[in-house]
Amino acid sequence: MKKNNQLTIFPSAIPLEMCYRVIELGETLDFYHGKVSTETGPEIVMGSRQDNIALIPSNPSTSWIYDEMWEIIKELNRRNWQFELNAIETLQYSTYHEGHFFGWHRDNVPAFYRKLKNASTEITRKLTISVQLSDPNEYVGGHFEVNQNETGDEESDNQADASPRSGELDLTDLVSPRGTITAFPSVFRHRVSPIRKGTRRSLVAWAGGPPADYDSY
Repeated sequence: MKKNNQLTIFPSAIPLEMCYRVIELGETLDFYHGKVSTETGPEIVMGSRQDNIALIPSNPSTSWIYDEMWEIIKELNRRNWQFELNAIETLQYSTYHEGHFFGWHRDNVPAFYRKLKNASTEITRKLTISVQLSDPNEYVGGHFEVNQNETGDEESDNQADASPRSGELDLTDLVSPRGTITAFPSVFRHRVSPIRKGTRRSLVAWAGGPPADYDSY
């Protein structure tokens, strides 16, 4: 496992069989265009995000993936951040086809739709966990990039722009084998660069809990 300023990369952490099983499940779901957070709620903004996503429902037939991801999240958090976590949101299956991308953004936004685990109140999103489901040879472009130095910087009006508005850009270009987990505090800016060929698939999870230990992060 590699750590860099609280960005954690766990190569090939998920067995190939589970990756294939998640893809098989994901491809049976209903897809819709990914949205970005705005002052009025989630909206489709083509200049900021173009991808197709499906939400994995929580039910007896999908309990295996929720249970597995929750155990992974708890262990990663124990080793790295020690946040108070009591919730996992609805898991997201994402596909990026040619021309798709997701511009610079942070994940620590208000909850608009959430599947909570062991939580009965509003939560603060604290951790982002991305699982690489595709083999990197299956697509060109689509780099998952994380900027760890601008946690408090204002968002650019053009989220597809790789340049920061101010401050040092610490860009980690993550070319990961299938099954790799990338985890980081949700306040970190990150993006998926444009896909030039092929399809990139990923599983995304978010975990949260009471805001007390995260307000000053």
